[in-house]
Amino acid sequence: MPLKATAHVEAMSAFALANEDILLLAERAGEMLADIKAAWHAAAAPKSYSSWREESWVWMRLSGPRLAEAMSALCALDMRPQKLGADDIAQTRVGHIEAMMFYSPAGFDILFDIAASAYFARAVAAVARHTA
Repeated sequence: MPLKATAHVEAMSAFALANEDILLLAERAGEMLADIKAAWHAAAAPKSYSSWREESWVWMRLSGPRLAEAMSALCALDMRPQKLGADDIAQTRVGHIEAMMFYSPAGFDILFDIAASAYFARAVAAVARHTA
């Protein structure tokens, strides 16, 4: 079952992944994320564990006229827009790796561990060759 985005502010989206696990995504809003990170560190109130992952995750966007066909080859879940809405995020396997995926206005966004980036790029290239 997809998770819903909890908020959209300017170029940033917040997804509640679990009770105390939030994913903040900001495209071209690095200053906004830096301000949030600084405020979080400065806060005296009780807070959860910080796991900023800007240096350990890859954010890849897939797009193009054969996107639906490519996604059906990469992921067993039904990722069509009527199943995964604009404010949904799915945590599943895609291209044989654990990932988080969601639709954006520009395409399909996939977040995963940076260590799998070369493997995933090869998987996407192989699917692209077969769907062309």
